[in-house]
Amino acid sequence: MRTITTDADDVVVSTGVQVERGFRGFSPPHGKAPSYYPILAHSAESAPIRRVRNRSGNVHDGKASLPFLRALWAQVAATTAAGQAVRFRMPGAYLRRGVLRWPEARGAG
Repeated sequence: MRTITTDADDVVVSTGVQVERGFRGFSPPHGKAPSYYPILAHSAESAPIRRVRNRSGNVHDGKASLPFLRALWAQVAATTAAGQAVRFRMPGAYLRRGVLRWPEARGAG
């Protein structure tokens, strides 16, 4: 493959009321259910999960996205062959100035 695409997105995992750090969150369909809100990254070409960072349900999508992407970049860079292009796809909440500059500074799309 000439290009490696990594998708980063948030998911909602409803926890029930007995789980530690499960809070009512931002997601309208799950807004009343205590939940976790992990950031998940996977390879678009082959679908294996590359990285997960768990968070409580009351966290905004973009919060902690840059530290997560930095750790993800280290992992992707270590496993990418020379000459392969790297591309990231992220939700709109990640579109902050620092996050937009970050892949560009590393030659990623």
